[in-house]
Amino acid sequence: RLARSCVASNLSATHVALALGVTRLTVAKWFRGRQIRSKKHQMVEAFICLIDGDRSEGVLPAADHKVAKKYIEAMIATGAPD
Repeated sequence: RLARSCVASNLSATHVALALGVTRLTVAKWFRGRQIRSKKHQMVEAFICLIDGDRSEGVLPAADHKVAKKYIEAMIATGAPD
C-alpha cells in the first residue's frame, strides 16, 4: 500500500524516508514488500492516509521533484504524521 500511494502521489523513496525518519534503503525495502516493524507501522499508516487524502483533495500528485520536496518539508515542519 505504501508503494502504491507514494507512486500515485509522485513521492520518491528519498522523500518518504525524510518524512518518516528512516533511511531511503528502509523505504525501498518496504516498497518491495518487507514487513514494517510494529513501532513504525502506525506512523506509516498515518502517512498513507495523509497522502491519500491530499491526493483526493488535489494537493498531490506532486508535479515534479521540487514540489515533492516542498510538500515533505511542509509536512515535517507541521509535525505530521505522528
